[in-house]
Amino acid sequence: MHVPSVHIRKDVDADIEEFLRFLYRNTPEKRALVIRTYPELAKAVELPEEQGSAQVTGFVRRYYREHAEAVDVLVADMEARLASDAARVLAALGTEMDYAWPSDASGYIVIPTILPFSPLREPVFYFSLERFLRVRATTVTGEYSILSTLAHEVSHFIFFAFLRTLPADVQALYTNDLVYLAKEILAPVVMNRPRLEQVLHLTDYGGNYLLHHLVVSRDGKAENIVRFFENEYEQARESGASFEDFLANYMKTLASIKEPLHERATLWNEHGASLLKDETLRARYCEPIVLP
Repeated sequence: MHVPSVHIRKDVDADIEEFLRFLYRNTPEKRALVIRTYPELAKAVELPEEQGSAQVTGFVRRYYREHAEAVDVLVADMEARLASDAARVLAALGTEMDYAWPSDASGYIVIPTILPFSPLREPVFYFSLERFLRVRATTVTGEYSILSTLAHEVSHFIFFAFLRTLPADVQALYTNDLVYLAKEILAPVVMNRPRLEQVLHLTDYGGNYLLHHLVVSRDGKAENIVRFFENEYEQARESGASFEDFLANYMKTLASIKEPLHERATLWNEHGASLLKDETLRARYCEPIVLP
């Protein structure tokens, strides 16, 4: 199987642009997460972007200067692990998702970021160094390692590739919220398969935290939304269904509950994980969504 290359690009300017995007042009949840991580930016965010951007830019550049040695150590470890194992991870992912990259595929670019999460802009994805820098780690291993992030983010790119093959009128039925949640649910569903667990040395991958308390119910049985679709996926594959067949049914199922999913996404985008501390908001978010 042909697998695309994966290259690291250190790009502080690109990271600054991501900081500005999430602080000024994204959801309250993402903005609050950045400020909780870097409270020094709280005053800058109170200003209009054209005024506050200089403060944000100065902060990010200063942070990279002050942590240059630690960043270099982590980036070197990223490079070593990708050189050793990226091809095996992508091959396993492509096999699991019945996906073949074009022979002229240009590959993926990974940009280290100090954001507390890892944005993506196909074919680029960012890899958060924040948690590793916070604990003064010298390796990028664990549940949120460079290899698990590679599998997670590239699963999104493959998902997008499948969606692009659908008729335009079908694609039009899928809202932004639905596509976002669909890709986030699908990542752990795929990554918790034995083929991926073996190469990632990872079990029970949880994925995006917003999924941990999202519950669906069918025939009176309530369970976590990822666990539900893991079972659906296993049954489909055991019956001989292709990944594309599973995906068609998967999207149809999610589309049938797109209104309550939109409600949950709106709650999370406004409050983030803090909603779990509020009894009323938590009850609304965790209420099982009944599947038809």
